[in-house]
Amino acid sequence: MVAFTFVLSMVTAVVFGLAPSWAVSRVDLNRTVRDTGRSLIGPRSFIRQRWSVRRLLVVTELSLAAALLTGAGLLMHSFWKLTAVDPGFSPENVLSFQLPENRAYGRDMDAYRRFYEELGERIAALPGVESAGGMSVLPLAPGESFAPIVVEGYAAGSGESQLKADARTVLWDYFETMKIPVIAGRCFDERDSIDSPPVAIVDETFAERVWPGESPIGKRIRDPALGGRLPWLTVVGVVGSVKRADLESVSQMTYYQPYSQWAQQWMYVAVRTSSDPEVLVSAIAGEVWALDKDMPLLRVATMDTRIADALARRRFSLHLLGAFAAIALGLAVAGLYGVMACTVGQSTREIGIRMALGARQSDVMRVVLCNGMALTGIGLAIGLAISLAATRVLRSLLYEVATTDPVTFIGVPLLLAAVALFACYIPARRAAKVDPMAALRCE
Repeated sequence: MVAFTFVLSMVTAVVFGLAPSWAVSRVDLNRTVRDTGRSLIGPRSFIRQRWSVRRLLVVTELSLAAALLTGAGLLMHSFWKLTAVDPGFSPENVLSFQLPENRAYGRDMDAYRRFYEELGERIAALPGVESAGGMSVLPLAPGESFAPIVVEGYAAGSGESQLKADARTVLWDYFETMKIPVIAGRCFDERDSIDSPPVAIVDETFAERVWPGESPIGKRIRDPALGGRLPWLTVVGVVGSVKRADLESVSQMTYYQPYSQWAQQWMYVAVRTSSDPEVLVSAIAGEVWALDKDMPLLRVATMDTRIADALARRRFSLHLLGAFAAIALGLAVAGLYGVMACTVGQSTREIGIRMALGARQSDVMRVVLCNGMALTGIGLAIGLAISLAATRVLRSLLYEVATTDPVTFIGVPLLLAAVALFACYIPARRAAKVDPMAALRCE
């Protein structure tokens, strides 16, 4: 990549260095002498020179800058909306990690229950720990168990697909730790032992889809894949819906089962602390290793970090396109300033004559600014037209933002026009300060 960039830079320098050299070598000296003194900044001059190479390059740069700024603006607006999405839980001061399968326990689920029961007591006793919970797969962590679900007494309508839900196993005070609101019923507690009737908690999305306008408490569901091995699960509570794989997707139907009745060989653990959770990593690891010295802590991260990771792809796209847009804007402004400064420098004699004949400084500034802003207007018009066609490519990266978002398509032209006006103002101010006598004596 470095070699490619170096070669491309050298080729660019040679090509754009030869172009003006070739143009200068073809200059007609007699015509140049005859053209001395022609108006270079007046309206007629602008019409005659508007398709010169310099002006064409400036218009191209402005068009590219407008297109890239529009794309960056759309991504920024989308990213801002995405960061405001409620994930369904409170990520502040929550440390999470995964505990893998313990091969020494084999298929002994009672051994896993005893391990997690004692681990929960140890973690809860640590200074600075407010609560602890666990789940088979935490929100925004990889892994799903989305499968068909049978609901007692529910009949699907014509054309309606089979009900599917995500099954999760929860441990300890999971809902309290993640601050997932309990909307109806209760959380799991000591009543839900392995010898008690199987129970479940459904999320708000599940309840609204299956039992709209009814209370889900006391309803029964079952996983058909388990056949007769597991009886009906009685719903004892309803909790808020949580974002699963990412923040932009719609919350899926989810139901939860207590670990005491549905033990698993690996679990995620979440610990809410009163201060920085990363400070307690060593202490929590020590409690885990006190029970099993060979148990590793995998995927250790705060929930804030998991949310940041969920936005990583969009953040990268925003930074990349934003950097290109900033570079294009800088090139466009530099090009516009260079063209206007060159035009003013070539028009020193004409400016002196106009001011000697009574032209005011404001008149000179207005002519220069109008010429520069005319180039800006043409570039903006082309750039916005390109943006309307090209932003469809960004559709998959946008969240609740239309490809024709009015905020972006109004804000970008205003920003570019303001920057271009500043770039034109400096040459215009210089032109307005030309001393008529000094300009004529120079000629």
